Amino acid sequence: MGTDNFRYYEFDDYQIDVRRRILLKKGERVALSSRIFDLLLVLVQNEGRILEHDELLEMVWEGMFVEQSNLKKSVSALRQALGEQPNESIYIKTVPRRGYSFVADVRALPDAANDSVIVKQTREEIIVEEEYFDEPDHREIVVSPIRRELAAPPPENQKRRARWPLVAGGVCAVVLLAAFGLWMLARGRALAGEFRPDNLRPQKLTTTGNILQATISPDGKTVIYAASDGSGRQSLWLKRIGQTNALQLVPPSDLQYNAIVVSPDNNSIYYAVTEKNALDVLYRVPISGGAARKIVENIRSTPTFSPDGKKFAFVRDTPDKMRRLLIVNAEDGGGEQEIYSVSDNHKLIEPRWSPDGGKFAFVASDVTEKGRVWGLQEIPAPGGPIRQILAPQVGKVYAPAWLKDGSGLLFPAEPTGTRQRQLWRVDYRSGEVTRLTNDVSSYEDVVLSADNSALVSIQSDTNGDLWSLNWNPPQTASKITETRNFIGFLTGLPDGRLLAEYVENGSNGLEYLSTDGGNLSPMFEQPNGERSPSLTADGKSLLFISRRSGTQEIWKSDLDGRDPRRLTDDKTFVLCPRQTPDGREIFFLRYDGARWRLVKMPAAGGDVVHLVNEVAGVYSLSPDGKQYAFSYLNEEKKRWLVALRNTADNSTVREFEIDPISYLDWTPDGKSLIYNASEASREGGSLWVQPLDGTAPKLVFEAKDDPVYYGAWSADKQKLFLSRGKTIQNIVLMTRGGE
Repeated sequence: MGTDNFRYYEFDDYQIDVRRRILLKKGERVALSSRIFDLLLVLVQNEGRILEHDELLEMVWEGMFVEQSNLKKSVSALRQALGEQPNESIYIKTVPRRGYSFVADVRALPDAANDSVIVKQTREEIIVEEEYFDEPDHREIVVSPIRRELAAPPPENQKRRARWPLVAGGVCAVVLLAAFGLWMLARGRALAGEFRPDNLRPQKLTTTGNILQATISPDGKTVIYAASDGSGRQSLWLKRIGQTNALQLVPPSDLQYNAIVVSPDNNSIYYAVTEKNALDVLYRVPISGGAARKIVENIRSTPTFSPDGKKFAFVRDTPDKMRRLLIVNAEDGGGEQEIYSVSDNHKLIEPRWSPDGGKFAFVASDVTEKGRVWGLQEIPAPGGPIRQILAPQVGKVYAPAWLKDGSGLLFPAEPTGTRQRQLWRVDYRSGEVTRLTNDVSSYEDVVLSADNSALVSIQSDTNGDLWSLNWNPPQTASKITETRNFIGFLTGLPDGRLLAEYVENGSNGLEYLSTDGGNLSPMFEQPNGERSPSLTADGKSLLFISRRSGTQEIWKSDLDGRDPRRLTDDKTFVLCPRQTPDGREIFFLRYDGARWRLVKMPAAGGDVVHLVNEVAGVYSLSPDGKQYAFSYLNEEKKRWLVALRNTADNSTVREFEIDPISYLDWTPDGKSLIYNASEASREGGSLWVQPLDGTAPKLVFEAKDDPVYYGAWSADKQKLFLSRGKTIQNIVLMTRGGE
């Protein structure tokens, strides 16, 4: 950090007050997190100088282990706070492959010159700032008019009469001051005992970036987590808080961990995994280590315990497409009792047993005229009517955690317009919501210790760039972007440009760019969650997904984004629209309330037709439009396969025992399928080619460090453009300041 003696800095309409750590625009305070303020101050104090990536990381994060993606997101958040568009350089200039420079003219002012930037504050503003330890300026103090009466001495005959009232008044003042002091002390303790935005103290417990699931024991002494070893195998670990080394509880295997929880007595760890047959099974293992024991099968949520630890509850999806809330004995999973059931699994997500044992809180989602909404609901433990805790909202809500006294719940949720989860608190009685974090990272979950002294969450950062790969034969890929976070779908345009999906501060949008990564230009000035771009058959229009109507729908526009018009009104989840080569139909993925289905509809809009009954994954149309390939979950074999079918009559041509993760396409000659697969994780992988004649697939591009997310062919089919990147996930422990 800079160490000069200037208290104030001015640029454009902005003023920085270093001592009070605030940014003002025309006298109005601009909301900045502490870290973003540090970044701004460093840039301003080094006006005109190029600050290298590593230099900025060290100056702002001061020795902490952080990824460059954090810096990229922080700069993006700062630009947004300053009102700077992504392609502008009014204040911050990006120097490709080097760093950033603050380019606006800056004027530094010492403390004595503060008249030009001092801001008049109301009484309420001063009180708020004192609560957050900001110091009000001494010039705002006003002398009480009562003091004028004390300027002249009282008459002699009034001195004795005045003495007792003065003594009595002094005693009262002492009593009042003492009472006020006790109230402030009690208030301070109460505030310190709450989770508030200003008293959360985060501490990163891991730096490996490979954490998949995590929880904290009820006594707050131990963290249990699942991690990937980089070769597709996952293991279970135990780490005592305050100690450096971790203990491996379950060795690496092909199991995929989905949930971890410690029993209320701190003696057992329960964990749910997906086995090779795609069945979710719950196991229990002693916290001191030992053999794991199977408890229940077909579990679709984290188990949640009764206060006495004798029972736990979970949800299960049954073959009749119902989701059911069940209670079983914690010892052996027996004594099954159904509490509640719904036909849409979005209406019953991750239940949590209340501290008094009387109810369950859970996430519930519904579709309204304004789009899909999310909230928290509760149901009595014996069953009964549903009550709303958190009013429905647009931002997606995730699994909650009860406060120990039942006064509220903490939960991760996506702020409106972004997919970047932050932590929130909702008051149980009033429904009032308080935001706890405002970070450039995403917080995947929240688990509390029994005494609420600490919480753990997985802090997640996903980053990506676009790469170019020459085809025939495949050669080494080269990175073509660095300034945007490209982690999604992309498509090649007839004029040789690309249209790619990016994520900025958790929000999706589409960006045009040249094949060398330059000339970036947004498709829409105000993005509304645009995703999944693709060309129409005639090459004159674009199909894409947008949330501009409130729900995720298919839209169509000109190649430059003009004249956007909606093609669907499903008010559900849709993805990956692709027009058939003859231009007559549009294939896409659609969520039916319980599973993803591959469907089609007329290109001009109309009734949706289901193509397959199986749970669908990724798909692709052949270049001639006569066939389509798709991945699906084979219920009989309990694993994912790829099927090849004729478009005309939907008959199956062949099946392949391959499992694409997020990308499936045809090679330009139409003789093979290209897909991404990895032994390391489900988020991306290397590129493989599967010949249609059924011979063994071949590895054509190995991408261990930066897995492939999606791909798209250039207009001339000579290059394959890829979005590549990775997700860094670590455990964060948060304690409360003042304790």
